[in-house]
Amino acid sequence: MDICFTFDNRYYQYIFVPIISVIENNPGPINFHLITDKLSKKNEKLIEDWIRSKGSNAFIYKTDKKQFSVCPVKGVDNDRLTRAAYFRINIPQILPKEIKKVLYLDPDVMVLGSLSGLFELNIDNCPFAVVEVLNKSCNSGVMLMNLEYFRQHNLSERLFDYIEHNKDKIEYYDQDAFNNLIHGNWYKLPPKYNAGDILLSTLSHVKNMGLLPVYSDEEIEEAKKNPVIVHFAGSFHYKLWYENSIHSGQERYLAYKEKTPMKNAKLKTNYILYLMKGQDKPYEYVKEIVKAQIDKLSSSDGLKGFFVKSLNSSSKTRKFLYTFISYMLYLKKRYSEK
Repeated sequence: MDICFTFDNRYYQYIFVPIISVIENNPGPINFHLITDKLSKKNEKLIEDWIRSKGSNAFIYKTDKKQFSVCPVKGVDNDRLTRAAYFRINIPQILPKEIKKVLYLDPDVMVLGSLSGLFELNIDNCPFAVVEVLNKSCNSGVMLMNLEYFRQHNLSERLFDYIEHNKDKIEYYDQDAFNNLIHGNWYKLPPKYNAGDILLSTLSHVKNMGLLPVYSDEEIEEAKKNPVIVHFAGSFHYKLWYENSIHSGQERYLAYKEKTPMKNAKLKTNYILYLMKGQDKPYEYVKEIVKAQIDKLSSSDGLKGFFVKSLNSSSKTRKFLYTFISYMLYLKKRYSEK
């Protein structure tokens, strides 16, 4: 069984949880292929020794980030995606030619069941097997990749070419290239193989969006009750390495974390998540309290009201106002609780 992860330094410490979750739920030895742009000798040895101590094999490949310079990124302060997201496009070129099939996993997953059923699938006539989110639109965070197909059809090169010539259309990085270039020519996996709060919620509400359902209610319910791969896709609110994450799987995540060399690493903090803590509808709660403060300021007489109304007139300045007021409310709440 060959499993592949791609990551940069920013995600290094988060790789350990998905690895231990794979090992604990699947008989070994497992071949872990880790593709990164740079890794210190100390960290390289740590992860190699740890994986081998669990009875599996570790193979580390270095890639040059410069070769992905044609790939656009949406700013540097995005906890969801970095340029490393594009590394997976090059997996067929990086891994040894004798490897014909590999399971690619994002660092923000947990494996809770057997993967043997995945590797038994016949995907000879398509590039990969994925879970569809909307019709002809896949999530590339979990992919059983047919490397032979990629190589025979020069698919990696074609994907990079598409990205280079369609930068204005790239919103979700490599995923947009897969969706537009391959457009449904994949094996559709049951949603239990890429089950996350946002993904399952989207699948459940497809009918309400006026679109044809991708999966049956029974398949979605099975994914909720017995997920094989949990994917905490989405913004930082759903990342399980944050305190007060609003994803439902954090307790299990922390249990796995305790079994890794990163067990003493502190969870990240965020002031908006602190405001959301304990709320039944966290998003709605924060939006309402911030909006109330903006309305209050905007209605003020004189220069202050004019200033706030001016700030609230464009998307960038509204974002600034939202961030600033959220942080002020966070400070007020935090220090009032002490």
